[in-house]
Amino acid sequence: MGIRKNDERCFIDTHHTKLLFSLECISTGPRKEIFFEDKTRNHNKVLVEVFRTDASFCHLFVLIKTRGKHDPIKREIPRFFDYIDTSEYGPLYGNLALQVEDVEWVALLCDPRTVPTPYPGPPSPAPIDACEGFLKITKTFCICCEED
Repeated sequence: MGIRKNDERCFIDTHHTKLLFSLECISTGPRKEIFFEDKTRNHNKVLVEVFRTDASFCHLFVLIKTRGKHDPIKREIPRFFDYIDTSEYGPLYGNLALQVEDVEWVALLCDPRTVPTPYPGPPSPAPIDACEGFLKITKTFCICCEED
């Protein structure tokens, strides 16, 4: 995983986490929450798996920020009951998996942009729905240390 000096010893390890999420879908705007942050400078490869379990009309996105890139990778996670066919990724049924190098953070965004309003009038700030499911992250990284 990169170039190392002769006096360094390196090891590779893997961390796993599985997180439940429930993000309120509020008519006043999207709600973003960071679920994973890597504050190290170690090279990593991260497998991000998002499993959506709700039937909400809200849109759920995964955002993955990588080192050296200004804008995060953004992918929509369809409702569990929806079928989305894209030529690049194939059919999706409420889940998505992406493997990305040098991840800084992973966030989920619940966006109410096309949620039907229950009554005419100005939007209510009260929660109207939620994006729910679980997020599984597998991070493989390399650490090199100078020999004593």
